[in-house]
Amino acid sequence: MKTIKTIALMLVVMFLCLAMIPTVSAESSYYEEQVRKFENMKSRTISIEIKNFGGFSRDKERFYARKVTGVKEDGSFILGGWECFSNPSKNFTLPGNYVHFGYSVDITWGTDFPYSGPFWTKTNTQVDSIRITLSGICRMVYVNIDVNGTCVVNESNCSSHSEWRP
Repeated sequence: MKTIKTIALMLVVMFLCLAMIPTVSAESSYYEEQVRKFENMKSRTISIEIKNFGGFSRDKERFYARKVTGVKEDGSFILGGWECFSNPSKNFTLPGNYVHFGYSVDITWGTDFPYSGPFWTKTNTQVDSIRITLSGICRMVYVNIDVNGTCVVNESNCSSHSEWRP
């Protein structure tokens, strides 16, 4: 009787150990997948285009971006701090490991910061292109922001805001 109980106990322990093996390898394969994704991000670029079709000039303009700097053991991405690109050129590129984005613009003799804040914080969605289009006049500003060809911000006759700073 004692032998049967010992064998039954050993079988239960063995089955529990076997049940945990797929969990451990699933976690490590997710981590490895995220590391591959991170390496792929670093090899790509993101094109950013800023157009002003408005009847105004921009006083202060800032583009913000936050990048993935590594991968945690659980497979989640490690994010760096927000970086500020003051008065960015009309067209520029960033490495593909940037994943969060913000924009801030002030109009000379017009609406104070008609748009100022983050517009994209989807860490796990690959970004290939960002297009920011400004139009209108100095007191009636229109802001349109597209990410990967999809509109994420479409604000018309924007009111004044305070400048967003991360």
